[in-house]
Amino acid sequence: MIKKLRAKWTSLVFRAEHRRIFHNFLSLSTLNALNVLLPLITLPYLVRVLGPEKYGIVSFAYALMVYLLMISNYGFQLSATQLISVSRNDPEKTNDIFLSVIAIRVLLAAAGLLVLVFLTSFVRPFTDDPRVYYYSFGFVIGQCLIPTWYFQGIEKMHFVTIINTVPRLIFTVLTFIFIRAPKDYVYVNLLISIGAMTGGILSLIFTVRNFGIAAAFPKWRSIILHLRLGWHVFISTLSISLYRESNTFLLGIFTNYSVVGYYTAAEKVIKAIQSVFNPVSESLFPFFSFKFRNETNPRKNIDTLAKLSVYYGSVLLGFSLLLLLFAPLIVRLMLGKGFVSSVLDLQIMSFVVFFGGLNFF
Repeated sequence: MIKKLRAKWTSLVFRAEHRRIFHNFLSLSTLNALNVLLPLITLPYLVRVLGPEKYGIVSFAYALMVYLLMISNYGFQLSATQLISVSRNDPEKTNDIFLSVIAIRVLLAAAGLLVLVFLTSFVRPFTDDPRVYYYSFGFVIGQCLIPTWYFQGIEKMHFVTIINTVPRLIFTVLTFIFIRAPKDYVYVNLLISIGAMTGGILSLIFTVRNFGIAAAFPKWRSIILHLRLGWHVFISTLSISLYRESNTFLLGIFTNYSVVGYYTAAEKVIKAIQSVFNPVSESLFPFFSFKFRNETNPRKNIDTLAKLSVYYGSVLLGFSLLLLLFAPLIVRLMLGKGFVSSVLDLQIMSFVVFFGGLNFF
C-alpha cells in the first residue's frame, strides 16, 4: 500500500507539466514575497516621513496613473497571455503577437499622456501641482515595456520575477536616499517612475535578444486585429479594475488628501496580503489555457478547479478574519500613531482578501 502511494506521489510530482506549474508557482511566489517585503520596508518609512496629507497627494497621483495603465494594459494580461500560450510552438506567430501588443500599449500610453496634459492644464485638483503627475507618468511607460504577459504565456515565470524585481529594488533604495522630509513628497512617484522605466527598458532588450523577437514595427493590420481580439477582455477587466482602483481616486476628488492618506495606507496592507495569493491563479491560468485547448475531456479540468477553489477559499477566509481581529495592532506597528484613523478602513476592507481572492481565482 505504501509503495503504491509512493509511486503515485512520485509520478504526480515528477510529471513534466506538474513540475512546470510548481516552478512557475515558486517563481511567482518569490516575486510576490518581494512585493510584500519591499513595501513593508518602505511603507512605514514613507507614512512617517510624509504624514497623512502628503502621502495622500502621492497616492492620488499614483491612482491616476493606475487609470492610465488600465487603458494601456488593454486586458493583455489575460488575452495576450492566452494567445502566447496556445501559439508558443509557432515562433512567427508569437513574434507578431509580441510586437503588436507592445506597439498597442505604447500608443495607448501616448493617448494617456494627452489626457494627462489636458487634466493638469484645465481640471482641478490636477492643476494644483502638475509636477507630481508628470513625474508619475514614467511608471505607465515602464509598465508598458515590461512583457509580463509574454513570460506567463510561455510559462517561464522566473523571468517575470527578475524583471519585476529590478524596479522595486531601485525604488526601495532611492526612497531611503532622497525622501527625508514632507517637502520631498513630489519625488516619491518620480522614483517609482525611474525604477519602472529602467526595468521596462532592460526587460525589453533582454526579451528581444534572448527569445528571437525581431525588432520591427508590426503591420497596422496586425495591430487592428489584436485590438479587436482583446476588446471584450479589455471591457471585462476594465470594469473589474475600475471598482478595485477607483476608491483612492474618488476620495481625492470628493474629500481631502488626509482622508486619501489614511485610506491608501490601509489599502496598501490589504494589497500586500493579496499579492501573497496571486501566484496560485497566475501559475494555473496559462497551464489550464493550454490544457483546455488540448484536453479531450475538459470536464476533468473543471472538477479540479472546483476542488482547488474550496481549499483556496478556506485559507483566504482565515486571513480575512485575522486582519479583522488584529487591525489595531497592524496599524500601530506598520503605520504609526499618526494613522490611527486607518484602523477602521483596514477592518472594513479585511474581507476583500477573501472575496477578491476568489474572484481572481
